[in-house]
Amino acid sequence: MRKLFSPFPLKKLVLKNRVVMPPVHIAGYNVEEGILTDKHWLHYTGIAKGGAGLIIMEATAVAPYGRLSYHQLALWDDSSQDAFQRLAAECHKYGAKVFIQLFHCGFLSSISDPEADRFSPSVYKTRYRGIEITGRPMRLEDIKDVCRAFAEASLRAQKYGFDGVELHFAHSYLISQFLSPLVNKRDDEYGGSRENRVRFPAELIKSVRELVEDDFIVGVRMGSNENTLRDSLYYARIFEQAGVDFVHVSAGFNNDLPPDLAYPADSKLSWIAYSAGMFKKELKIPVIAVNKITTPELAGYVIDNGFADLVSLARAQLVDPDWCHKAQNHQKINYCLGCKSGCKWFKDPSKCPAKFLNVRKQTG
Repeated sequence: MRKLFSPFPLKKLVLKNRVVMPPVHIAGYNVEEGILTDKHWLHYTGIAKGGAGLIIMEATAVAPYGRLSYHQLALWDDSSQDAFQRLAAECHKYGAKVFIQLFHCGFLSSISDPEADRFSPSVYKTRYRGIEITGRPMRLEDIKDVCRAFAEASLRAQKYGFDGVELHFAHSYLISQFLSPLVNKRDDEYGGSRENRVRFPAELIKSVRELVEDDFIVGVRMGSNENTLRDSLYYARIFEQAGVDFVHVSAGFNNDLPPDLAYPADSKLSWIAYSAGMFKKELKIPVIAVNKITTPELAGYVIDNGFADLVSLARAQLVDPDWCHKAQNHQKINYCLGCKSGCKWFKDPSKCPAKFLNVRKQTG
């Protein structure tokens, strides 16, 4: 476990340890106009105080119709500059490095708005949260516009003092939709073969890299099951060639185990975390593992056994922001209770039954 808390270089950036707070959008924060709230401030500075080496802020939209809902952060203009600058600077005071995740949700755009312009690789109809939605095929100019939007948002993040960005290519959002043969039925250079399906995200990465400084970190979060592990590893190699600095391995358009992953039944890790090890073997750039990693012992196991270079712990640090300090000093950690009715934190952090919330409320 000692290696877990050792410094880690990411290009010229040095993380004080290998523990990552991954991007988690919390609906209960009720964002207005895409601007950070006081709750965001307390949340992220709390994680920084708790000792995380890297914080990747939650999915932040690069375009108005790139939002999943209207209660999400935005980085398509400078209206939130002051709030983002202050937050990045405050987290830096505690030794944490801070990235921000940038995304466009494609045909899931603003799901409660029937007038939303729902981008999609090709015509796609589905039902999401009880709403019938239809994605329209993106025109070539739309693809160029989205590349430009990601690049300009990345430049803003750099200007605001962030250490890097994570481009969201996972979890069924726009880029995942292009990578997935389940959705991408285009018959032009952006669809069909996997070589064509990866063209848009590769161009997007290059657009970002051309605009930001060389030392600014640019990574991607992607699935290991888009649709197969073999395809996903191919995509990751293309992304590495296009200029990304790390890969954060998660799930793709769906949550199904990739059919070609030899996942041992007795593994200590979930299949998502286990699959990060396949990327680690294929790539020269750092790999981040995530999913159901909660204890210091399991996090250390991931690093010590070569599954990844860095470890993301979401619910572990949501429930106990002091997870890092406690783990490093062998103190008792407050763990997620795994509520059977679904995670209450994601809907409203004040409703989380974990004991530390009650203590924090009493002490301010």
